[in-house]
Amino acid sequence: MKRTLAVLAVVALFGAACGDDKKADSGTATTTAPATKASSITVEVDGAPDDLSMSALAYFPKAVTVHAGDKVSFHSNDTGEPHTVTLGALVNDGLTAFNGLPDEIKNADGPPDPSKLPADQAALVARFMALDKKLPPLLPDGPGDANQLSANPCFLASGDPKPDAACEKTAQPAFDGKQSVYSSGYLAEDAMFDVTLADDIAAGTYSFMCLLHRQGMTGTITVVADDADVPSAADVKKAAADELESRFASKLRPAAATLATKAVGDAVAGSPPLKGEEDLEASLNAFGPGEATVKAGSAMTWTVFGPHTISINAPEDAKGVFVRAPDGTWHANEKAFKPEGGAGAPPPPEGDAGPPDPKAKPVLIDGGSYDGTGYHSSGVILSFGAPVYQYKLTFTKAGTYKIQCQIHPAMKGTVNVT
Repeated sequence: MKRTLAVLAVVALFGAACGDDKKADSGTATTTAPATKASSITVEVDGAPDDLSMSALAYFPKAVTVHAGDKVSFHSNDTGEPHTVTLGALVNDGLTAFNGLPDEIKNADGPPDPSKLPADQAALVARFMALDKKLPPLLPDGPGDANQLSANPCFLASGDPKPDAACEKTAQPAFDGKQSVYSSGYLAEDAMFDVTLADDIAAGTYSFMCLLHRQGMTGTITVVADDADVPSAADVKKAAADELESRFASKLRPAAATLATKAVGDAVAGSPPLKGEEDLEASLNAFGPGEATVKAGSAMTWTVFGPHTISINAPEDAKGVFVRAPDGTWHANEKAFKPEGGAGAPPPPEGDAGPPDPKAKPVLIDGGSYDGTGYHSSGVILSFGAPVYQYKLTFTKAGTYKIQCQIHPAMKGTVNVT
């Protein structure tokens, strides 16, 4: 039931995606501090090293150990990837079922046919798939706005939420481990979601997940007895930094250096999967080369890897995946996703397109021309696996043009037209 590392799905362009977490390490901090009165630790949502423009479908650290009454604060890093932090009985039950499945099912491309599975495995699949129905993906797999249940905070004491509406607004309670849904909703740039554990929460392990990246982005909070030692805030901070570096940054850094030296005729937006790390749940958000020079009247063509836009002179309201309505609810930012000034990506095929053809030729999108005035954008191009998409833009006037991805704020480049 694995899905590729796609990211979004909105206004007929974005498709939510996830992958399995089979290669992730436990992420548990190993050093400890004596048990004390209630304390606070911070978990990083996604990762943003100073020297890399990247996104990681992960929490850092992946697992934390705390006491009842402690506070776990989730800090949102602004990589452009939308995330939530969602706990509760529904998440625990669905992820427990998923983790009980054999790897060949967890890693399969799409859900299996329950009629062809042993009864115990079919029951686990049904329990896990029910999670998608009760807590739908943050963004739709096709046209439409963000799912309001998943996009906005939700604190539901019991029962199933309405799948097509935001939860009733209520004050955030302490997390007691019994609530059916306990969710941050979409986390904006530098947002902090504080989870205060109830004084009477039972010892045990509580799972959390992102409602976009699903089983590909999960973590755990383990509550232990008051007299048990737990990692200090400093320990947790170090564990977070170590995991980001060892699991992702160290593997992406060489690819980033390669992108920077790309020839103009081999330009890319994003980076292809790393050899030997095809299942790595992280991506580079960068143009290669970062600075290019072409002659007026000639075109530049980028091969796109991942979900990106190639945009020039974007207005502020056309940046970012989400916009906040006057009533405080979050919605998909249609302006960020649609093309402007030229053709965008063709709509996805209807129905089951079958397995990708590794020999398929790239699909070229001719974005037309740019004369140095106004706003121009490819719109969101979802380019995962074969065939990949390419975007061609002809520059008709000399000048220096700043390009950017509307989704990923740190993904910027320059085209010098002589």
